Amino acid sequence: MGDDDQGELFGTQPKKPAEPKPKTEAYARSDDPETSQDAARKISFTNTEQIVLNCFLEFPHRLMTSLCITRLLEARGDNQAWSVSPRLAPLERKGMIERCGKMTVVNSNGNPAALTAWRLRPHLAAALAGQNNAPPASGGAEVVYLKKQA
Repeated sequence: MGDDDQGELFGTQPKKPAEPKPKTEAYARSDDPETSQDAARKISFTNTEQIVLNCFLEFPHRLMTSLCITRLLEARGDNQAWSVSPRLAPLERKGMIERCGKMTVVNSNGNPAALTAWRLRPHLAAALAGQNNAPPASGGAEVVYLKKQA
């Protein structure tokens, strides 16, 4: 009895494997031709990715963890605050942010936890520097509830 016979026997047909999703991400290096740069600029972001990226764009010279971004969005009353962490790796793959080691944060239980620190890619931060987004005089690495891990 083959697979088709079993489907007929039980009144069901076997499920077909899911079609692979097309890749929609593009990459470009700073020394790539302008046409590559243009293509990379047309990368589509999900709504939530854009919300998270906007936090980095607002504070281009600060290190932030997922918890820092979550608290920032919660303070604004944004209902996307719960889904920050899954958006960081895709933004990294798209060349918008990068990992910068670990930072110690105080979690909701009051206990210290080491989380990945992220920052806007330097070429993007430099592009924003001419738009009145210069780093604060303090250096800008301090964030509420965060302290650098020794």
